[in-house]
Amino acid sequence: MAEEKATFPTEMIELPSKGWLYPAEHPLNKGSVELRYPTAADEDILTSKNLIQKGIVLDKFIEAIFIGDKNVLNDMLLGDYDKVMMAARILAYGGKYDTKINCPNCGTRNDISIDVMKWEHVSMKEKNYTIGKNEFTFKLPVSKKELTFKLLTYKDSKDVEIELKRMKKLYGATGVQPEMTSRYKYMITAIDGDADRRTINLFVDKEFLLQDSRDFRDYLLTIAPSVNTSYDFVCVECNFEDIIEVPLDANFFWPTKHSRK
Repeated sequence: MAEEKATFPTEMIELPSKGWLYPAEHPLNKGSVELRYPTAADEDILTSKNLIQKGIVLDKFIEAIFIGDKNVLNDMLLGDYDKVMMAARILAYGGKYDTKINCPNCGTRNDISIDVMKWEHVSMKEKNYTIGKNEFTFKLPVSKKELTFKLLTYKDSKDVEIELKRMKKLYGATGVQPEMTSRYKYMITAIDGDADRRTINLFVDKEFLLQDSRDFRDYLLTIAPSVNTSYDFVCVECNFEDIIEVPLDANFFWPTKHSRK
């Protein structure tokens, strides 16, 4: 590790969470991580057909340039991991992101250029958090039940994806995947103080009212650490305007070879 630091230049990356939601003894509690500048050898990872087919190419790339214990990447809140992904792309290819977007109104394919360096953290207010603890409560406005929940980590998100793939055959006939409810089941840790998993799963599947779900999601937006990746889109053909959230996916790393559809 010391040799890696001495050989390659590195950058300290500030996390959107500021480290507030990690235990005091956790490495991420300091609110920043260190990445080294990628090399040509690291681009071999990004172009590996085997890793791309397995869907783990970006994970392996981040692990390669991350300074420190790679296991903490799984512990990262999703917003923090997005920031690391964004920073890795900037260190690799710079802050200019050229891509294509089809106009939602007329279908015209627009060439756009985004200055990723202008993306900022969503502001966090300390009063909304218990420092060192990823645990929250929210009283549902209609059913009046109180949810105890956590914000998802990167590992949680990957586990949800694995579970959804496993259930794909079961739900394939309907064409509906329970992505949202699956995430709720990972997030919610108690209903009115009852931490029994069967109680939580039954509530999410059968009792979680749509109005309550909507208000819960709105609340999550106010507390979840994140990076604002929005782009003010204006169609060159019809002048249609829209605010588009730019996904931090494979397209983000290979803008000249992959285009957003």
